[in-house]
Amino acid sequence: MTKQDIVFELVKSMNKAEKRNFKLYANRSSGAGDVKFIALFDAIESLSEYDEDKILRKCNVKKEQIPNMKAHLHRQILVSLRLLSIKGNVTMQIREMIDFSRILFEKSLFRQSSKQLEKAKQLAINSQSYALVLEIIDFEKRVDSLQLNASAGERIVKLGEQAREYAQKLDNINALSNLAIQLSGLNLRLGYVRSERDQELVKNFFREKLDGYDDAKLSFHEKLYLYQARMWYSYIQYDFVLGYRYALKLVKIFDENDNYKTIYYDHYIRANTQLLDVLFRTRQYKKMVRTMRKVRGEYGVEIPAVDAAQVMLEMCLLFSEIDLHFMTGDFDKGVLLRDRIEEYLETWGEHIDEHHKLMLYYKFGCLYFGNGQYKECITYLQKVIHTRNPHIRRDLQVFSRMLNLIASYESGEDYSLDYQVKSVYAYIVKANDMHAVQHELITFLKRLPRTYNSNFRGELQRLYDHLKPLENHPYERRAFFYLDIISWLESKITGRTISEIIREKFRSAPK
Repeated sequence: MTKQDIVFELVKSMNKAEKRNFKLYANRSSGAGDVKFIALFDAIESLSEYDEDKILRKCNVKKEQIPNMKAHLHRQILVSLRLLSIKGNVTMQIREMIDFSRILFEKSLFRQSSKQLEKAKQLAINSQSYALVLEIIDFEKRVDSLQLNASAGERIVKLGEQAREYAQKLDNINALSNLAIQLSGLNLRLGYVRSERDQELVKNFFREKLDGYDDAKLSFHEKLYLYQARMWYSYIQYDFVLGYRYALKLVKIFDENDNYKTIYYDHYIRANTQLLDVLFRTRQYKKMVRTMRKVRGEYGVEIPAVDAAQVMLEMCLLFSEIDLHFMTGDFDKGVLLRDRIEEYLETWGEHIDEHHKLMLYYKFGCLYFGNGQYKECITYLQKVIHTRNPHIRRDLQVFSRMLNLIASYESGEDYSLDYQVKSVYAYIVKANDMHAVQHELITFLKRLPRTYNSNFRGELQRLYDHLKPLENHPYERRAFFYLDIISWLESKITGRTISEIIREKFRSAPK
């Protein structure tokens, strides 16, 4: 996004209520000489894409005036949005009270300033905004130093004790949030542990840092980051039962503190996303459906109806709906999500990080594979394979290439299969991700061009016999989280569709 696009992007992000509020604010606060920035707003709003020449014609101003006008407009829009948002945002309310206290302080109204700070501090403590608490305490010391009375010394000592208490809490929160980010980042780069060596490295680095906490003595934020870190620690080691336990704890601390769902909706939606994912991994269909229904019903109530929440929640629900179709084998229904997914990406694409885009492409490619639409599957897998960032989710990139090989064979586009197999083999070796499942699949695909039809079923059975025991292998099983290769082989061997195989497994499994 170039600098000249910043104001355009901001204007286009505004909804009708925000635009109406801005117009009212601008007309009320601007003088006769300020009407040009309102004309600039109208000109930008009328455009479907940024075009400075059209803006110049509509506003009837010189080109050299535009940068200052846009800077002024940008600030005025942010001020109007702040005024509109402040009622529902505790952090903004606290900061406004701090600003008021500074104004009173500058006018030597120290008692009034002190009262504003006390109110702000109580609100910050109640919302566990400890960084703001420390900022307020620091300012309280400054105000009190100018009010010399009998109790001033005692009060400053008390403020010092409060500062130490909340500084310790903030240190804990920072340490735990760093752990959570490190573990999440590890999952982002590599996915799951790939070997005993990987697992030992994870345990040696993180285990001691996650132990020794008494949950009963922790604040909301300390619990939030501790449970996030423990969830990721369990998740990347395939311990989905423990991962489920901590994902459930994450959601529970929000259910016990409903007001935090509004304040920290991003953490709440992520907590539900993580819970839904481990419910899928542990095949708990009914709990998944209930959780999806609950979080969907909270949008616009506990979860605020703001753009960021909508982007996150829609992604959460799309992932979960796709996972439900994987679980039930209803791929024909799953591929009907295409229009909704494309509309979502068209509307919010610039606000979605590359990791989640790749996940969405891969999952949808798998839906098409399960439905026997191999060319469509390849289209989505190619989006993952040709990502600009080769270091993000290398596990996804490996298995996208593997599935792409199988889909190419199934679609009949196997004229260059030998070359594709060699290319994928080289990529997997370079990514240091050649394990037994990948090796068996590569070997099978290498032999295909030289396999007679009469021997084809025998080759499938041989591959099945080699892969089936690996489903429960401590490290090889991760491959089956990305590719349900066993169901594909069973469908080829028995002459049934993948959907039929998975539906049969779903009907016989506990819910």
